[in-house]
Amino acid sequence: MEKSNCPQFSFKDAGCFGGLTRVSSVETALFHRLCSLGARSDWLCGHLAAVCLFSGFGVARQQGSALTTIERLANEQSRDLCQLWLGLWLTNTTNPRPDPAASLDYVRMAADNGNPWAQNILGEHYEQGKGVRKDCDEAISWYRQAANQGNADARLNMGRCYRSGIGVQPDSDMAKYWFNMAAEHGSTGSELEDEDIRAQYLR
Repeated sequence: MEKSNCPQFSFKDAGCFGGLTRVSSVETALFHRLCSLGARSDWLCGHLAAVCLFSGFGVARQQGSALTTIERLANEQSRDLCQLWLGLWLTNTTNPRPDPAASLDYVRMAADNGNPWAQNILGEHYEQGKGVRKDCDEAISWYRQAANQGNADARLNMGRCYRSGIGVQPDSDMAKYWFNMAAEHGSTGSELEDEDIRAQYLR
């Protein structure tokens, strides 16, 4: 399936999380077909086939059917990627029926199941007091779990928190460590473009 990559979907995280555009081509149709063929024996294939169906990526768009599949995988099989996808969809600006409370529930499920992207998002909720009581200690705990799994955005958040003393004591050495880890692992956060941060922390 990975060999069927096409410019519109390079088998990266964004595609798994729903960042697909409506595209019809030989390559996208092949990708959807391969995912569908593997769906009965592999949950990730089932998830990707549903994301294609939801987005109209290589197949006619059928959002209701796609959501049913992803909800089943999230709720019955407790698949963290599906839980995160639903959490993001439920607060998406294109969703006609957004549900922030349910979104947070799904993100928390995914975080509890070890998904590093969900852990970072949950940390941001706690840092900002978004849908939960503001708790910077809890935010750091989730950032750290995600960062230790290699999540670049969580590593950036760790650097920012150590720089500003959010949930931890300010520590320039730790800030430098995490900012560099974030940069080395592909973070595109605007903080890494800040001249002061680049001069003081990035080697």
